[in-house]
Amino acid sequence: MRTLKLFVLLFCVITVASCSKTSNPVTGGGSSGNIPLSIGNWWQFKTADSTATNVVVGTTTINGTSYFVIHNYDSDDSTYIRNSGTITYILIPDTSGTKLIEVVAANLASGSTWSYQAGIAPFIASSHGKFVASGLTRTVNGKSYTNVTQIHIDSDFGGTITGSQEIYFSQGVGEIESVDTDPRSTESLLSYHVN
Repeated sequence: MRTLKLFVLLFCVITVASCSKTSNPVTGGGSSGNIPLSIGNWWQFKTADSTATNVVVGTTTINGTSYFVIHNYDSDDSTYIRNSGTITYILIPDTSGTKLIEVVAANLASGSTWSYQAGIAPFIASSHGKFVASGLTRTVNGKSYTNVTQIHIDSDFGGTITGSQEIYFSQGVGEIESVDTDPRSTESLLSYHVN
């Protein structure tokens, strides 16, 4: 569940009151995925009781692979992300210091699925993703976003579903909204800046 929540916080796209973007955002570790990755990009999200701000603060190499570092200033956590083709790879540190890998897919055929596991038996956490649709339009906090991709993620621990999410990404922007279904909560983009 911590992985799922950090995943949502990470995508909690960050900021203040201005929006700027280029038509060709810089991405890393490959071509474009769900999140435009360039140092200095930020997103600010409205959460249930406050806001969450995520900023791309640098790059790092982990096990020979380069990742962008996204820091959440509200929780003081960092997440490591890279795009490779249409897939965004996310490394999230757990409390033991080991890394959990979660993959978010984009631009796949509707209905495509993926699953990833992390942990040591019998403590296995799994995420099961499904590409729902692309080319959508979605209004979030009064702003209309186009070319939106929707994915669904179920997380389980030991085979028991512990949470579900609907996550929406807008091309060139990143995550614009995530809706947890149990317990019900929403994180929505307030403002952002991408280079």
